[in-house]
Amino acid sequence: MNDGSSLRPEAGGRPSWVLGDIAKRAAGFASPRGVNIFIAVIIGFALLILIGFLLLMLPQATASSEWAEPRTALFTATSAVTDTGLVVVDTGIHWSHFGQVVVLVLIQMGGLGFMTVTSFLMLMAGRRVLFRDFRVSDALGAHNAREFAQLLLWTLGITIVMEAVGIILLAIYLREGAAGYPWWSATFHAIAAFNNAGFDTIRDGASLVKYASNAQVLSVMAGLSFMGALSAPVIITLVRLVRGKDLGVDAKLALTTTLSLLVVGTLLIFLMDLHNTGTLGPLDTPGKLMNSFFTSVTARTAGFSSLNMGALTLRALFIIMILMFIGGVSGSTAGGIKVNTFSVLWLTALSYIRGRRHVDVFRRRIPETEVHKAVAVVFFGFALILIVALVLSATERALSFRDLSFETVSAFATVGFSTGITPSLSAAGQYLLVFTMFVGRLGPLTVALALAESREVKEEERPEAEVRVG
Repeated sequence: MNDGSSLRPEAGGRPSWVLGDIAKRAAGFASPRGVNIFIAVIIGFALLILIGFLLLMLPQATASSEWAEPRTALFTATSAVTDTGLVVVDTGIHWSHFGQVVVLVLIQMGGLGFMTVTSFLMLMAGRRVLFRDFRVSDALGAHNAREFAQLLLWTLGITIVMEAVGIILLAIYLREGAAGYPWWSATFHAIAAFNNAGFDTIRDGASLVKYASNAQVLSVMAGLSFMGALSAPVIITLVRLVRGKDLGVDAKLALTTTLSLLVVGTLLIFLMDLHNTGTLGPLDTPGKLMNSFFTSVTARTAGFSSLNMGALTLRALFIIMILMFIGGVSGSTAGGIKVNTFSVLWLTALSYIRGRRHVDVFRRRIPETEVHKAVAVVFFGFALILIVALVLSATERALSFRDLSFETVSAFATVGFSTGITPSLSAAGQYLLVFTMFVGRLGPLTVALALAESREVKEEERPEAEVRVG
């Protein structure tokens, strides 16, 4: 298997890209054992946010032609790069066309995955990436440099096609675009939807509420969000299925769980808010089902809302919080702990109940390392949400714990849903959400791994010990 070592420069020679050599010396990414890809990704995301922050600070980026408030620029840049969609100002009103373009570019780069771009540049520069480390191969979605290059090309192609189709359809259906520019409005919302970023330029601060009765707009936006949350590897597998190839366990598990969550989420939201006059109540039955479906799709994790989130019942908010926490498929533009992680934990619980020692699905056995990874992801994610929500409850005493918890889960899962409290948060609260969005996009496990060695640890054989659990 090619682990990337063949891409290193020859002894005594210079790397093909001087920039790569500078990066190596400045940041110390490489070592004799290889690149700590996780630290590279964190720094890459941070630099992208910094660039966005500086551009949004410029007078040209605001509609008033004045320097933007630093906290507003930082919050917006972080929300865009992490593909979240939480905002402290109305995107269509506060930012100029230049500012909106900056936001859209940040969304696109964040959606494509700065991890992918950073890794590709390091490979091209001759850096040694340890594909043999299961954590690195999982993060990149490939087991060698050739697979990674193919995945990158497929991802770019799928992104271009999906967004182009979305732009054309929205230009037809989304007639009330921001500032009266239908093609720009269509472009902005198509890219934001496919990248699962809940930004909009509708100019009323209510997301897509005015389109609650427009099934065409909601269908296109839901379709783009759904495809973006599937991930390129799953879409590639679906394309190959047409040519007679097998789906594979990972794709089967992702599709089965995604569709199940979509159906269950739609039915539960429909039932919980069926008679709520502030949300589904005034709509006819087809409209209620359509908006329940749309909310179920965008809760994982596009963040576009056709219903007033602040008017939802507590039961409906709880269901949406669960959907947000789960998120989309691993390797997609969505956030959350990921559908794959949830599936592994669900199957592990079922296996234990049935008295089985191993986790099996579709006549295949899930490796124990994947079970450990799923447990770690959920633990770190839940711990982060709990800590942030408790801190917010201390800094934002005037706001309800229900709204603060909802906001925290939305930030961690990079969804963008809000009950409307984001602009009213204190400076400390907004900075805390900036941190939560950043960590949530990268994944708590990625941040933890960045502090450790980037290679698999060789473990000693030790006698087993029984520990009482449950």
